[in-house]
Amino acid sequence: MISVNRALCILLPTLLGPMGAYAQLFPEHSPERGGGSLVGCDPSLQVDFDAQILGGYGYLMVPNVQEGETYVVNSVWSSFSDVLVQSYDPELNIGFPGPGEYPVCLTVNALDAGSFAPCSTSTCKLIEALPDSICLDLVADFTISGVAGSVISFVELGDITSVPYEAQWLFEDGSITVGPVATHPFVGPGPHRVCLTLVGGPPAFCSSSICKWLYIGPGTGDCDLFMDPGFIHYNDGQLVGVLDTSSTSGLDHEVAWDFGDGTVSTGQVALHAYEQPGVFNLCRTLRMWGPMLTDTCVTTECVDIFTYPTTAVGEVAGAMADWSASPVPTASDVRFKGPWVNDLRIRMLDLSGRTVQEFGPWSGSNGISIDLSPMSPGIYLAELRSQEGTQVLRVVRERP
Repeated sequence: MISVNRALCILLPTLLGPMGAYAQLFPEHSPERGGGSLVGCDPSLQVDFDAQILGGYGYLMVPNVQEGETYVVNSVWSSFSDVLVQSYDPELNIGFPGPGEYPVCLTVNALDAGSFAPCSTSTCKLIEALPDSICLDLVADFTISGVAGSVISFVELGDITSVPYEAQWLFEDGSITVGPVATHPFVGPGPHRVCLTLVGGPPAFCSSSICKWLYIGPGTGDCDLFMDPGFIHYNDGQLVGVLDTSSTSGLDHEVAWDFGDGTVSTGQVALHAYEQPGVFNLCRTLRMWGPMLTDTCVTTECVDIFTYPTTAVGEVAGAMADWSASPVPTASDVRFKGPWVNDLRIRMLDLSGRTVQEFGPWSGSNGISIDLSPMSPGIYLAELRSQEGTQVLRVVRERP
C-alpha cells in the first residue's frame, strides 16, 4: 500500500463554536517543504529539473538549466537515503526502493563568463515515490465541517472519479473512522494531529495521505509545544547532503544551513561540496512563526562534519610544489610545467575521484603537454605523482 504525504500551502478557515471558542487546521508542512538551493554561481544561472514517473517506483529526472552569464561545463546528480550516491549522466534514471520521499539534487558546475572562475549551483527536491502515474490523480484533503465545543467534525474533499477510493481517518488516540466524514472529541487546546488516507483499488493500489494540526482556542503556547527540531546528514568524501526532519505542527517556518566554510543554503534539503577536506561545524537554524505564537521561535543545532579527500594525495614538497598547469580552462591541450622530476605519472580524475585517463611515466623538466580532447567537458583533478612527491592541480576542459 502506498502512502504519500502531500504538502498544502493554504490556511484553512476558522470555524467558531459556542462561547467564542474556535477550531483551526494547519497543514503539516510549510510551502517550502521539499525545496532547497545552494547558489554559488552568478544568479543568472538557473538550475531546475522535472521528475517523470516511469512506473514501479522508477523515475526519470530531466534537467532544466538556463546558463545565463555562465559557461556550463558539466552537471552531477546526487541522491541520499541510507547512502549518498552520484551520477554524471545527462538525465538521471533512478529506481526508488519503495514508497516514501527521497532527496534528489542537481549540481551544475560552471565557469563565470567574465572571469572564467569555476563555481557550482545546486537545486534539491524531495521526490515522492509513486508506483504509477495514475496515483497523481489521488490527492487527499479535508476541512472542518462543524464545531460543538471540543467535538469537531471533518469532511474529506476528494473529487477525483478516475481512481475509486475509500477514506480512512486516524486520530491521535489511535481511533480510526472509515467514510467521507468523521467526528471526534478532543481534550485540551492542542495541537492535535489528524490524518486522512485515501486508499485506491487495483491496478495500481495507490493511496494518498495528509496530516494536519488542529488547534482549539483561543490561546497561545510556548515554542516547545509546537517545535520538535532535528536533522540528518550524509557525507561521502567532501560531498555532504542534509535533510531537515523537524516537526513544526503546521506553523510557518524556514530552514537555513551554514556549512561552516562560509557557504549558506536554504530549504529542507540541500547539498554542498567542500573545496578542502577537514572538520567543519555544520549548523541548521529553524525559525517558526504563526498565530498560535506570541513571537518567532528560533533554534539552532550544530554538528561537526569530517570530510576527506576522494583520492589519496601525497605531500606536496620540493620539486612537485613548483609544478603548474596551463592554460586553464583549455579546449584541447594542457601543459604541465615544473623542475626536474623522476618517473612522473599523471592521472586525470573526475570530481568523485574516479580515474578518467592515465599518462606517463616521464623523467625530465620544464614541460609536458597532454591532449584532453578525448575527454568530456568538465572540471578535473590532475594527480601528478613522481619519486619526488605528489601534486594535485585543477584542470578545466571546456567545449571546443
